[in-house]
Amino acid sequence: MVTNTSILSAGQKSQLFAIQQTSRSLAVSQNRVATGRDVNSALDNPQNYFASLSLTSRASDLNRTLDGISKSISTLNNAENARNALGNLISQAQSQTQDALASLQVNSQDLGSLILADDPVIYYRLNEESGNTATNLGNGGAALNGTYAGGFELNSGALTLSLDNASARFDGASGRVNISNNALVNTDPAGYAQRTVELTFQADDLEGRQVLFEEGGTGNAAAIYLDDDQLYFVARDAGDFGPFNISTTVEAGKTYQASFVLNSDENSFTGYLNGEEVGTGFVNRPLSRHGGAVAIGRNAGGTFFHDGAEGGDGEYFNGRIADFALYNKALEQDDLRARYDVTQLAQAEIFQEEVANILSQADSLTQDASFSGINLLNNEDLITDFTRDGSSNLVTEGVDFSFSGLGIETPDFSNFSNINDSVVNLDTANDTIENFGAAISNDLAVINTRRDFAENTINDLTAGSDDLLRADVEAEAANILAQQARQNIQIQTFALSAQGSNIGDFLGRSSIF
Repeated sequence: MVTNTSILSAGQKSQLFAIQQTSRSLAVSQNRVATGRDVNSALDNPQNYFASLSLTSRASDLNRTLDGISKSISTLNNAENARNALGNLISQAQSQTQDALASLQVNSQDLGSLILADDPVIYYRLNEESGNTATNLGNGGAALNGTYAGGFELNSGALTLSLDNASARFDGASGRVNISNNALVNTDPAGYAQRTVELTFQADDLEGRQVLFEEGGTGNAAAIYLDDDQLYFVARDAGDFGPFNISTTVEAGKTYQASFVLNSDENSFTGYLNGEEVGTGFVNRPLSRHGGAVAIGRNAGGTFFHDGAEGGDGEYFNGRIADFALYNKALEQDDLRARYDVTQLAQAEIFQEEVANILSQADSLTQDASFSGINLLNNEDLITDFTRDGSSNLVTEGVDFSFSGLGIETPDFSNFSNINDSVVNLDTANDTIENFGAAISNDLAVINTRRDFAENTINDLTAGSDDLLRADVEAEAANILAQQARQNIQIQTFALSAQGSNIGDFLGRSSIF
């Protein structure tokens, strides 16, 4: 049996191949219209494809750099916000300090006038500028002038905010003021039924025992002294009363007004600090005469402490003393409070605490000004890269806005000089903060400019890349229509060709013909 197999003619094969070509061309055009690209792989156009890839890669690098630039802008904006807030706090502290200075100056009075009004036997202002004589302004006259000796420094600044206040500094090794024996002070056979001693002091340190004032020796004595951070008031009359263990805690670098009052008429010995009673002891007779040396700033020839007698010289005071007075009368507590009020130390401390609270907030704000691990207010630098390899960058230098960096010291309003220094320091700090604001603004302007440049460059690179790959959609759409029409014609032609071939085969096999 013979089987007839239909084999395409050469014309049909050619027609079928044309249809296939048209279909492939149509698919390419449809893909170009769908993607909008004329080049979708290296096979389409190697030169344009790789050129476009290079431009896209550069745009991607710039995009990653742009992320860093945006982070830097946020960091600078955060630093500027913190700087503004810090500046407001410093300005507030500055205003409060100036208000304190004005208020305290208006209310300033003369402590010396109060002391002299109570007719002291000895009154040393300790405000001499030269020489070695501590001038006595009391009723004992020049016979009771004191003598500076050893390591001392005159004109050492005010300890309080009273008018004409000044001080002498004692070195803690040999400095003192010697006071001569005198019946008004220590050698009267009748003794002393009443005695008041007062002084203003500030200790530079609180190490060991340091005598501020002592009269007498190892038998009969009275003294004011430091033992580490304890301030003691002691009196002792051999066999009759004392020694007393009256003490309170003090701090180095802080000004105090210390005094004791012995009043045998009321059987009392009382210690006072800043006009407030520290403690009292029982006295059953006047303080007996005591021929031992009298001195300010050291134990001269021996005295009696709360824990027993100690002979010889020593226990030197390290710090400053002002306005020492000795009376043969018992001052009232109101008198001593009035003296402390004149110093204005209580009012100054209130102002000081207010300013200190403001500055503590400023210090906390500085520590909290970090953004993404960078704190420009804490002396940390910000590096902004404008290229992927870091070859082009901008360094924004941080500033140390801590107290030490701004030149701000812990506020001390114990005298006008210190308050004036605080005003100047806060002015300087404010200028530093303002200058840093200008630096931030300049750097921010540069970075914004570079950001705009980077964004425009990215757009240009992206557009250039797209141009290399972009298809002419309208042309491709027209091409699709043409190819579809061509394809229809080719299919119809192929169909007719195939139909004609089949009729011929049929006629050739038919027996009728």
